[in-house]
Amino acid sequence: MKYRVLISMLLKKVLIFITSKLLLFFLYLINNMAPQISLNALYEMKNKKDKIKNNTFDEIIEKCHKKIKKTATSGGQCIFFEIPYVLIGKPLYKIEDSINYIYNALNKNGLYVKVLNHPNINILYISWAPVDVSKKKLLK
Repeated sequence: MKYRVLISMLLKKVLIFITSKLLLFFLYLINNMAPQISLNALYEMKNKKDKIKNNTFDEIIEKCHKKIKKTATSGGQCIFFEIPYVLIGKPLYKIEDSINYIYNALNKNGLYVKVLNHPNINILYISWAPVDVSKKKLLK
C-alpha cells in the first residue's frame, strides 16, 4: 500500500514536471517563432489597390462620355479618344489595363470601339453610327 501511494505521488510529480517543461517549451516556441503575415491583410491591400485603380479608370470613362455627348450634340457619330498614360494626382497604372477596362465598358454600352495600332495603342476609335453598330453585331 505504501508503495502505491509513493508511486502515485511520484507519478504526479513527474507529470507536473513534464507538463511544466512542455509549457515552457511551447512558450519558447511562441516567443521565438518567425514573424507571420496575414493573408487577409494582403487580400485587403490588393482589393483596395484594385478599387482605386478602377475608380481612376472610371474617371477616364466619364471624360470619354463627356466627349461623346459633346460630339453627339453637334451631330457627330464618332470620336477618337486618347487614354492618358498618366493622370496627375492618381496612382500609376498599366496602360494596357486601362485600355482593356475602358474598351470593355464602352463595348458593353453598345458602342463600336476599335483600338488603334502601335504606336497609337492608347487611342480608341469610338462610334455610335448605325453602320458601325450593325457591323459590331455582325461580328459577334
